[in-house]
Amino acid sequence: MNGSTLTIETQQQTDRAMTHPTVRLIAIDVDGTLLDSAHTLSPGNRQALQAALAAGCHVTLATGRQYTYIAPLVTELGLHSPQITSSGAVITLPASGEMLYADRIAREVAAQAIQLGEQLGITLVVIQNGKSFARAINADIEHMLTYGDPQPHVVPDLTATLHLPPTNIKAIAYRRDDLYARAEVEFQRDLGAQLNIFRSVPYYLEFSAKSVSKGTALRRVAERLGIEQAAILAIGDGNNDLAMFEVAGTAVAMGNASDAVKACADAVTGHCDADGVAQALERFVLRSE
Repeated sequence: MNGSTLTIETQQQTDRAMTHPTVRLIAIDVDGTLLDSAHTLSPGNRQALQAALAAGCHVTLATGRQYTYIAPLVTELGLHSPQITSSGAVITLPASGEMLYADRIAREVAAQAIQLGEQLGITLVVIQNGKSFARAINADIEHMLTYGDPQPHVVPDLTATLHLPPTNIKAIAYRRDDLYARAEVEFQRDLGAQLNIFRSVPYYLEFSAKSVSKGTALRRVAERLGIEQAAILAIGDGNNDLAMFEVAGTAVAMGNASDAVKACADAVTGHCDADGVAQALERFVLRSE
């Protein structure tokens, strides 16, 4: 990533004068990036990805969600490269479903997060190996289900699920803005030194081990595939995509990303509702030589 921001729609002349390295690995965030605001894959993005695959590129989806959420998309697109889920905590091989990596939250830290969450009265979801657990199906969980996440198993005591340390914990406060803001402050204060804690989609706080990021996972995928940094293209819209931007040779922010995310990218593409991914692939992968 070179730190200078260029807007794709206005750079045709500049683009012709630039020489981009050959892209061999494309890492793409899912919600708000590959998928539009209705959580669907547009024909334009699908066609561009198929063209990139035909050109010999590896395509890795990089999402905060569990692998079960993206598995149908991986199958639909015919992706065979390792896939990054749970914000980088898990890397999965599509062909076998094997988890190549699973970076977990320490049991005692997970127990502290559960205790604090229950004191605050915020809904918690504990995630481990493709399964999720919650204490009840409530309005927060129903909001979560609208994103296509699997319905969690209901258990009376979340700490009882910690026989296997979780890869992620979510805290959800749907349309409870005061609780959402207060919970973020208190979780950061008490556990920020031990966990990555960040906002993802609206009303979500996501927790993962301190070592976890999409960037760390992308570096692992690139090393496994033998691909150098200059040949990596990363596309995203969220704060948890910034770590990917640091690992990639070229970083592209979506038009719907925040100004802070755009400032960390090499280029800004179109909105997720306007085939922004396809625009980026046309420029950096499918361009005429």
